[in-house]
Amino acid sequence: MVVRSSFIFEYSNTALIFVTFIGGITALFSSIIGASQFDIKRIVAYSTCSQLGYMFFSAGLSIYTISFFHLFNHAFFKALLFLSMGSIIHGLMDEQDFRRMGGMAIALPLTYISVLIGSVSLIAIPYLTGFYSKDLLLELSFAFFNILSIFIYFVGTIAAFITAFYSTRLLFWVFLSKLNSYRHYLYDVKEPRFFMSFTLIILCIMSIFAGYFFSEAYSGIGSNLWANSIFINTINYSVYEAEFELFVVKLLPLIVSIFGVYFYYYLKNNEYYFYFLFNNDKFAQIHMFFNKAMFFDYMYNYYLYNYFLYNSYFLFYKKLEKGVFEFFAHN
Repeated sequence: MVVRSSFIFEYSNTALIFVTFIGGITALFSSIIGASQFDIKRIVAYSTCSQLGYMFFSAGLSIYTISFFHLFNHAFFKALLFLSMGSIIHGLMDEQDFRRMGGMAIALPLTYISVLIGSVSLIAIPYLTGFYSKDLLLELSFAFFNILSIFIYFVGTIAAFITAFYSTRLLFWVFLSKLNSYRHYLYDVKEPRFFMSFTLIILCIMSIFAGYFFSEAYSGIGSNLWANSIFINTINYSVYEAEFELFVVKLLPLIVSIFGVYFYYYLKNNEYYFYFLFNNDKFAQIHMFFNKAMFFDYMYNYYLYNYFLYNSYFLFYKKLEKGVFEFFAHN
């Protein structure tokens, strides 16, 4: 019985380490892929994958309540961003490439304010909804004080930097840059109708205040919200240890996020971003590699999907069903 319990404990630890590591890598690489996209919906979609990585590695570290809290908070500002992207696409006659947009802050003021609030909350600027869960996840991750948790903390912090970078990039290209759209699009561009605009306003309010209103229920010390839902071993309870972390550990994700905003504007104003993208072959190849999602879709379709499609059609349908079964059925 002791051997069996020991085996289960070791197996569960291995599984949690794997989930934690994969979650951290997902948060990092999804943010890099999102930073290299030109389709506004893909940017928000890969941003969602990155935030799901945060939830996975926090669950792998047994920080279940804060993981769910980030899921709860993330629902508001990411729904706001997706709905805002739909407003932009609908207003510009189904255009999704932000290189053919620009100057929409005047044409779509409500949508601009919505994307601004959603992006700032995603970046986790203090006292907005995203701040109450995202930075807390990183603090509690570091508080385990082992190699994996410290590694995950720095991976999540780097992902926060890239998140700030591509959020600023999206805001600039769609709303703040010079107009680069087709002329006939501008005659029909308009804000969404009442019900969609009303939904945007509600999501804006929740993206600002939801984290503050629900922070104590989800993350407060002594909160009884999950008492009958999930058991957390006291060994994995890192809230108290996080209180004794260095101040720089608590502040680093915020500093890095602000630097990500500044870094994009620095590259843009000095035209370094455009130089490396269009005049440097190696950088352009790296950008293309991540723009194509590291060719994961190609490998999936070529090596897995086509293999199963070929076998299911030629082996099971043509030879087995049409060949063997129908032969015996007719005879």
